[in-house]
Amino acid sequence: MAAAEVKPTVKGLNRTEALASIMQDPVWDVVVVGGGATGAGVALDAASRGLKTLLLEAQDFSAGTSSRSTKLIHGGVRYLKNPRDWGLVHDALVERKRLIDNCPQLVHAEPFVLPCFKKWEREIYMAGLGFLRRNGWKRSDWPYADA
Repeated sequence: MAAAEVKPTVKGLNRTEALASIMQDPVWDVVVVGGGATGAGVALDAASRGLKTLLLEAQDFSAGTSSRSTKLIHGGVRYLKNPRDWGLVHDALVERKRLIDNCPQLVHAEPFVLPCFKKWEREIYMAGLGFLRRNGWKRSDWPYADA
């Protein structure tokens, strides 16, 4: 006798049932409003830390504008072009390093090319990188430091 074939079923979300189950236990550690890329990331981080997390979305997950942006944590290297902005770049890179250290599952390095179209652009960027190194940034602080 052949074993009965079991077909997997995919159950969609039923809004009425979901709201009823939420109301049964209305105490949450974290409530995130908006299920776009940012909201989903916040909810994932909270849940992975063991917090009782509720994610609310008005339409469909990732339907909003946050799902359309890149979410690059770039550190502002393009601002090295203007020496007045080097302090801003340093602050952005400090924050970027903090995010990489605290949330490696959400933030990771991506290599990119910084095009230089005008004469002396490369040298200006290199001077900015030199400034950052002299102010405490080691080459090892940069992802892909040996690339």
